[in-house]
Amino acid sequence: MSAARRKQIAWRLRGAAFAALPAYLAGWYASRPGGLVVVDQWLNHPVLLVGAAVVLVVASLIIELEFRTRVSQIGCAAGLVALIFGSPMTVFTVLATTGFPGRTTGRPPRAARTGC
Repeated sequence: MSAARRKQIAWRLRGAAFAALPAYLAGWYASRPGGLVVVDQWLNHPVLLVGAAVVLVVASLIIELEFRTRVSQIGCAAGLVALIFGSPMTVFTVLATTGFPGRTTGRPPRAARTGC
């Protein structure tokens, strides 16, 4: 694949990543009181939309790279696999061992009713 073709693909991926951010903002605005419920349900997913934007930007950066040998391609792929799968597993392991912040384990007792 030529360098010009790789650059064209990379910029299209970046454009798709940029399109995900306004979509999320529309969903966030619709989630306010009085907003459109359908738009809120479809587009108010920050982890999914922003995560997809980040993945597309990283993919566009990798597409622009030109590897000289097959060993460097394999090394880059192995590093990305370790980064993609290792980071979430490490975060979840740390959170599971230390406890999830903001999570309550029980409910406070309810006040007794007095009178009729």
